[in-house]
Amino acid sequence: MKRTTILIVDDQWEVARAMGRLLAKRFDALPIGDVPTALELVRLRCFDVVLSDMTMPGISGLDLYRIVRAELPDLPFRFLLMTGGRLSAMEARFVASEGIPVLEKPFDLAAVERAIRHVARNSESATAADAVVKEA
Repeated sequence: MKRTTILIVDDQWEVARAMGRLLAKRFDALPIGDVPTALELVRLRCFDVVLSDMTMPGISGLDLYRIVRAELPDLPFRFLLMTGGRLSAMEARFVASEGIPVLEKPFDLAAVERAIRHVARNSESATAADAVVKEA
């Protein structure tokens, strides 16, 4: 059985690395400490889930989502965002309209694992539905 692959993006390298270690027990997790490197990896490799912090200097998690959505339209179904603060009204509307799940810090490992499985299942369903449409 294929393990779920996760790209973890957080500008706080210690956080990304710790999340990677915790999630590596159940998933293939790759922690990254900056958005430009994350973008390169997403362009080269398909991840089941991209778990990204929302608030990062320069390019935010929402900016990362927007870039990926424009370049790789199938991948945004695989995003899971995390935040340590309240979403602005505009951010809340955007994530709701796009259907992007958001985890609020602090969270426990079980909640993160459930969210990852949920996003991975939804991305598999979307990919399977796209395949059916393309075959028709």
